[in-house]
Amino acid sequence: MNKYKLLINAKDFDEIRVAMVNEDGVLEQVDFETIGKQHNALGNIYKASITAIEPSLQATFVDYGGSRHGFLPFNEIHPRYFLSNDRRLPVEKRVQLGQELLVQVAREEIGQKGAYMTTFLSLAGRYLVMMPFSKRIGISRKIEDNEERASLRKVVDKVTVPHGMGDIIRTAGLGKSEDQIQRDINVLVSTWREMEARSKEVPTGSLLYREDNVVNRTIRDYFTEEVTEILIDEQSAY
Repeated sequence: MNKYKLLINAKDFDEIRVAMVNEDGVLEQVDFETIGKQHNALGNIYKASITAIEPSLQATFVDYGGSRHGFLPFNEIHPRYFLSNDRRLPVEKRVQLGQELLVQVAREEIGQKGAYMTTFLSLAGRYLVMMPFSKRIGISRKIEDNEERASLRKVVDKVTVPHGMGDIIRTAGLGKSEDQIQRDINVLVSTWREMEARSKEVPTGSLLYREDNVVNRTIRDYFTEEVTEILIDEQSAY
């Protein structure tokens, strides 16, 4: 089993940096987050509306409450939002201006470019990622060992996932029991149900789900039995 250290640099006033280093001192993973950046919204989910349809760009623009309208490509629009089931119609004829939809920030604003959005939503838990509009039940590609995949498959086959939802078991799910995986599913399903209900009551541009900050994400995503040490240089981050 490989061993890792997590390094969290949070002393600087403008940026938090996190890194995963293996036992040979080689950098395996790095992430950072600018502090106080108003449009820091990666992973957030909003109630939005279509403000422009641009066939030449194969995309729409959506108002999600950000400083600039978000860029939503046609191929990131889930079929559940199509106003017609006629597949012969181009996508621009199957959506309309003012149409409301739930979007997630897949890439933040860069320079003058608005955030890149998707309607294929996902919610990350400790052991799995849940996708409300997917039927896919699977295992992370990062888990390559056939025996480990077979073991996880047995657990996946025993847990209960609501109809119309999918999930992908993360590497952190290795060695976890059916009950542990099921609890993670239940928490994410509850979060989604609350978000879905709230989306019917709030106006366009409302934030429905806020992704964890970079420190919490790192602990959630990478803190496993393989991590032997976590070094943090700032008290509040600790």
